Amino acid sequence: PPPEILPPVTTPLLPFITVKALTTRGITKETAAFFNYGYSEYRNQQVQVSEFRNQQGQVVAQHIRDKDKRFAWVGDTSSMQLWGQHLWRQGMGRGGLFVVVTEGEIDAMSVSQVQGNKYPVVSLPNGAQSAKKYLAANATWLGQFARIVLCFDSDEPGVKAAAECVAVLPLGKVAVCQLPRKDANDMVVAGEGEILRELLWKATPTRPDGIVNANDLWDELIKPGSDSACPYPWPQLDAMTRGFRRGEMVTLCAGSGVG
Repeated sequence: PPPEILPPVTTPLLPFITVKALTTRGITKETAAFFNYGYSEYRNQQVQVSEFRNQQGQVVAQHIRDKDKRFAWVGDTSSMQLWGQHLWRQGMGRGGLFVVVTEGEIDAMSVSQVQGNKYPVVSLPNGAQSAKKYLAANATWLGQFARIVLCFDSDEPGVKAAAECVAVLPLGKVAVCQLPRKDANDMVVAGEGEILRELLWKATPTRPDGIVNANDLWDELIKPGSDSACPYPWPQLDAMTRGFRRGEMVTLCAGSGVG
């Protein structure tokens, strides 16, 4: 696999030849045009080309994919946004609900297409091995969304990368989409676009170990025969409050800056 840190590249950018449908991948011409995913010539063969931009939104690099699924880079790869990030700006109506992050450009187009190209989808520049680095670098942009859905490949590298990325993104906002096939494009090719869309919208936010949702505690709260639903783990606080009791709200206060 390619290294996580991309080597410096200074090759001039390639001119685009055309934008057309990726029929074997189930990607329509409209979706390809929306992401400006096109074709050019590289080393005497036709290749697929996706443009990457820097943090100022300027096109600075291109990711090249040949017919044998071999990849190369041209341009300046030193400071890139997530692929497609420039398409989704803050405050664009319902687009702020959630953003999906995929491992590759074709998966990103697949996810976007099943949602009518209306909801934010971005891709990592260099697959699962680059996930933590690039999500951390773009965490501020990702943090504007109410939910960040990681839709990585269902293989071992993808599952591992998703788990690692939870730690570098805003707490409580990250959901991991579990796919029944290897990746999002496999589902589109199999005619399972509706299933993919449903999985994305139903992805459950992850929580750190030890954090329990209040909805999961209801059975404990309504147990009869006890003054408290449960004790606190600190004896002095437990003595002061007689435990966590039904019908009460406990407020913890502190001076400014103490938290």
